[in-house]
Amino acid sequence: MLNIYKPNPKVTGTGLSLQASDRDGKLYLNLIKQSGWNDQTKKGSFIANKDKPGASAVLKFNQMEAGALIDAIENMTTASFYHVSPSKSTRILFAPSNIQKEKAPNCFVLTINQAETEDSSKKTNFLIPFTFAEARVIKEYLIHYLHKSFSIKPQKTDNKQNQQPEEVVASSEVQPEAQELQSEQQSASNVDDSW
Repeated sequence: MLNIYKPNPKVTGTGLSLQASDRDGKLYLNLIKQSGWNDQTKKGSFIANKDKPGASAVLKFNQMEAGALIDAIENMTTASFYHVSPSKSTRILFAPSNIQKEKAPNCFVLTINQAETEDSSKKTNFLIPFTFAEARVIKEYLIHYLHKSFSIKPQKTDNKQNQQPEEVVASSEVQPEAQELQSEQQSASNVDDSW
């Protein structure tokens, strides 16, 4: 798991957690908005927004999306995704940013905009900047996730997993195209492969 929290005195910060699942081979991104700031300790808090609607979100990424994020970090380019569920639509943008208005970008920014499907006026937005060092760590975690996901066999969650497979009835009739393919395969198997 990778956690990055970005609190600020204006209480507009965001925290995120990346977690590779052992169950379904997906990558989960948990987001939470900052809920407070302590001026004495110069620390932000997030826990009050843990279960607050509109202040936290969970997104699921697949292998291709993780690859696109890695590519964006390596090549200083943009990765964008659009997710739709029955309850909301989500736009995700990960891109280089130019906070100081210089020519070269000095960080990356993740922007997430969610809108409810039934009422698009109900929106939630998350924004979190990353230094190049943080982007490097994110890239390494994404690579770790990809390696891990290739060895995971997703578990079935439906009740059909204990049922017997449907019976396949074999036909003794061979279609003409299949006969041609069989003859080509037999001819190819008769070729001498010795060098």
